[in-house]
Order: sequence, then C-alpha cells, then structure tokens
Amino acid sequence: MITDPEDGQIISVGRRSYRPPAALARLAYARDRECRSPICHRPAQVCELDHVEEWDADDGETSYDNLASFCAKDHHIKDLPGWSYTMDNDTGEITITTPTDHHYTSKPEPLHEPRENPLSDADESPPF
Repeated sequence: MITDPEDGQIISVGRRSYRPPAALARLAYARDRECRSPICHRPAQVCELDHVEEWDADDGETSYDNLASFCAKDHHIKDLPGWSYTMDNDTGEITITTPTDHHYTSKPEPLHEPRENPLSDADESPPF
C-alpha cells in the first residue's frame, strides 16, 4: 500500500487487490465527480470504478492514477474491441481512442480555481 506523504491518502495498493479500498475509491470519486466519458454527466458515486490499464491482463495497478469512474453503459463500451483508453498520471486526463481512430479527452474539473501564492511577490519579504 502506498500513501501520500503529505496527507496520508491511499494512492495505490499495487497488484495486491483488484478492488480499491474505500479511501482510495472516495479519492477517485472526488476527483472525477462524474462519469469520465466526455459526453456523460452521471454522478461518479453511481458509476463503477474501472482500471484504465486493465488489472488482469495488462498488469494495471489498483491506484489513483489508474482508476476512473464510468457509468455501466460507458464501462461496457470501454471493454469492446477496438477501444483504447490511456490516462495521464499527472493531470488525470483520459484519452479515448475509438475503433475509427477518433480521439476524445476527458479531464477532471479542478475542485477550485487556482489560488495565487501570497509569497510569490519577489519585492516583499515574508511577514515573519
């Protein structure tokens, strides 16, 4: 089991477990908030968590950067021949390639707008 050193969140259980522990599932659902198909808006909590890189055949891990929320319909489509899904480990962006070689992307929305660092102004010293 691997945890984030800053907040202790579980980020991977490797290949030891197919099913993600509850804390890892909550983290993925919070990131996704809805089905990761670019045209579906079902809430993530009613979706199925799926391994983007298949767990059994492709050595995919049960980890934050390999799990994504898909409704039952889109999960079924993902598993059809000719469909390919890849996930960027840093951004969480999923690229979907169809059997006709069309590409679609799905990127989770940020939880909040980026905030400015109050200490980024080079002219001011920190107040301590």
